Amino acid sequence: MQLPGADSRLSWRDQSGGKVALPPRLRDALELRIAALGPAARRLLDALAVAGVPVPADRLGPPTDLSPQALGPGLQELRDSGLVQATATGLAPALGVTEQLVREQLRESRRHLLRERLADALLDQPASEGKVRLMLEADRIDRAIDDAETWARACLAAHEASVALPLLSRLASRVATDGAIAGPKRARLLLLVGRAWSEVEPEDPRAAEALHAASALANPELLSEIDLEAAALARRQGDLAQARALLARASHRLERFPDAALQLRLTLEDGEERAVAGDSTGALAAWRGASRAAAGVPDPEAEARARVGIALALAGLGRIREAHAELDTAHQGLRAAGDATGAATAALHLAEILRLQGRLSEALHLLERRGDPMAAGVAPFHRAASLLDRAETRIELLRLGEARDLLAEADAFAITRSHPWLRACSARMRGRLALACDDPEEALSLLQPAVRATEASGFESLAHALRARLGEALAAAGAVDDGLRAARASVRGLRQLRQLPALAEACGCLQRASGPQADPDLIWEPVLSWLETEPARLLRMDLAVARVAYAARRDDPAALQRQLADAQSILGEIAALLEPADRAALSVHPWRSQLDLHGRTKLHS
Repeated sequence: MQLPGADSRLSWRDQSGGKVALPPRLRDALELRIAALGPAARRLLDALAVAGVPVPADRLGPPTDLSPQALGPGLQELRDSGLVQATATGLAPALGVTEQLVREQLRESRRHLLRERLADALLDQPASEGKVRLMLEADRIDRAIDDAETWARACLAAHEASVALPLLSRLASRVATDGAIAGPKRARLLLLVGRAWSEVEPEDPRAAEALHAASALANPELLSEIDLEAAALARRQGDLAQARALLARASHRLERFPDAALQLRLTLEDGEERAVAGDSTGALAAWRGASRAAAGVPDPEAEARARVGIALALAGLGRIREAHAELDTAHQGLRAAGDATGAATAALHLAEILRLQGRLSEALHLLERRGDPMAAGVAPFHRAASLLDRAETRIELLRLGEARDLLAEADAFAITRSHPWLRACSARMRGRLALACDDPEEALSLLQPAVRATEASGFESLAHALRARLGEALAAAGAVDDGLRAARASVRGLRQLRQLPALAEACGCLQRASGPQADPDLIWEPVLSWLETEPARLLRMDLAVARVAYAARRDDPAALQRQLADAQSILGEIAALLEPADRAALSVHPWRSQLDLHGRTKLHS
């Protein structure tokens, strides 16, 4: 069922593609309606069912052998029957089940003849999934590849690789047995197959196999694009060293065979690789270069995506206000352009910026009620990432049961299990949830293998963030010395990378591993000046609670009073930013219980 449009009416849309079992009564009713058609109308319905793609009325004469005198009345009868519908590009069966039933009633020889005639009639029609399938079934392989390239590139640009992959794979299998297809043309098809596999299931060996086969057949001009896709695949597989080598080779090839669009994609990919490696400064430079290149092409969508990258790098460096402004602009632009996955990417990063500021209700609103990351057309990676972000926001509010459910939903996506970055992010969230549930042993079982895997992949910043949580878990499990070593190593690594929000979170982990006897101003020293200038309220609140506990431990009533007032002020800022239901969650939050405990201690003293 489709939601109301401008006319406020509900409508039904059949998306079965005829792939349903027909109930006997429905089958009987449809057979009666089809049998009642006159010869001309039935020929037309046969052709439309076999085509699998809308056919303009003026193209139906030759495939059906109908004269102009018979064509008009036949079309009118068919329209009157309600068995077909008019679309923007032609006529098609109104229901997939009608198409299925008509195909079943036709002899294979008749279907083959109609496919051949329809392929001839529709050669100059725009490329589409249905047209590619028709050309393939009619054995017009050259044309099928040409149309597949146009259609599939549009799908991949819209991050709909899962839509393109089945038909691309089927076409590639057919081409593998056809020695008449030129090598460069086969290479272009295999490149698309590899790119689609890379986005859908990066650890499936078929992704690398397709790109390798494409490289062996390609002409020199295509090799740079193949290297670029292989670099993206290596990044998704968690092999950043290989990704860097392939990007360097692609850059060298582009010097010999310049291509502005590919150069833009290479610069964007360079930013992605640097970001996952933890090099926010390098990523910022790459994405700013991509933004300038996109403006020069011009490519507004790529420019908006580059701005999302710029914001991501700024956020990694702790420049929260600048990142927020960039993401707001980019998010609005991508939504206006209809780029669902681009808007989802912006929404995910914007939600993280809002979370750091303590604007948790706004973050949830962005991730859930606007529905960007879960909208139709959004890539599975971003759907899973959205669930992980929503889970983290629930953990901040101590709504742990909801967080557990969201993590289970995220792990139900195959890409969460197969994509090294998502797999590590899921482990980090699950480890954090286990710590919040006072189960350090469970946290250890999740975090220890995740740290090893991210280190091997070269995901430096993420590896340090995981190690900080691991340190906290080790200390909570009784291995305090090991925990302190792990947390301190994380702080050193993130300080070197200048990843300030991640560094502040690592300081919080080190503080909890050290206990209330450790001076927070010494532990948090690397980020104190940053916390004074940026609105990172969640992190400031962690520091404030640690200062309260430290002052209480030292039995310093004056200091305790000052620190309690500061902590209460920050908590009040966060509460003022929350919706009533989320604000109520603060009443049972550990922050509140810690402040209430030490407040009672102060009054007692």
